[in-house]
Amino acid sequence: MEKINILYSKARIEIEILQNNGFSTGNIENAMDEWARWIQANPLDAVVSQPSEPTFGQWTLTTDRMPLHSGFYLTVDINENDEPFIMIYPYDEIDKTFVDMAGYPNKDVTKWMPLPKP
Repeated sequence: MEKINILYSKARIEIEILQNNGFSTGNIENAMDEWARWIQANPLDAVVSQPSEPTFGQWTLTTDRMPLHSGFYLTVDINENDEPFIMIYPYDEIDKTFVDMAGYPNKDVTKWMPLPKP
């Protein structure tokens, strides 16, 4: 945690230098403050390495995280009757969204996991 506090302090000094030279730093400051609040609320999560991708058999909530890479994923989708069903959808890492069969962003996906290895 001490290293994180040192990094935060150094970043604050850099922001002050930018401000003293006439640069607007509002967005940077907001991001830094949000990061600091998250680190304080989740100290172990900040220092423990997380796996790069879940493996097959591990459902991940879309509210927790999205895939890191574009590709096809097994998903749980919600239909117009609010019923869950399983579907394979492509994920677009640039737009950070699953895409339906018509090519539109699908905001109804609630869970995902990688496909099994062949």
